[in-house]
Amino acid sequence: MNHQIKTAALSTIALSLLGCNQAQPQVEEPSASRPVQVIEVNERNEELNKSFSGIVKAKETASLSFRVPGTVESVFVNKGSVVEKGQVIATLDKHDYQVSLEELQARMLEAQSAHKLAKAELKRVKQATSDDAIASVNLDRAISSYERSLSAVKVVEKNIQRAKDALRYT
Repeated sequence: MNHQIKTAALSTIALSLLGCNQAQPQVEEPSASRPVQVIEVNERNEELNKSFSGIVKAKETASLSFRVPGTVESVFVNKGSVVEKGQVIATLDKHDYQVSLEELQARMLEAQSAHKLAKAELKRVKQATSDDAIASVNLDRAISSYERSLSAVKVVEKNIQRAKDALRYT
């Protein structure tokens, strides 16, 4: 029994020694604070300017044309300019239209002269027909000539008006 007591005593001592020698958990010490950069945010009245490269295209475009054909003589606006409705943006060379108008005015003088002659001829033929000096066929021809000359004057008048309009559109 003595042996059992010794064994029990030794076991108790060994266990006590082992329990005292056990490592205690390490408690981490708080580390020192790391430095950080601090910026104070406040409102500024500065505009932010940014620059971008690129091509700007118009939202709306318009096809342009003249009422009359011709060569562009001068342009009054630049690329990208704002234009208003009815604003003249370019003019055409007027020379050809001016020459056409002058030609028609000469034709008008010719038509008026022919009409004056036909009117005088009609007056003479009417007088001669009433005096039974010539046949009534000549009266018909004189009336026809007078009406043709009157129509020619009216046609040239309309053409002159059209030429004036075309000249104004340049």
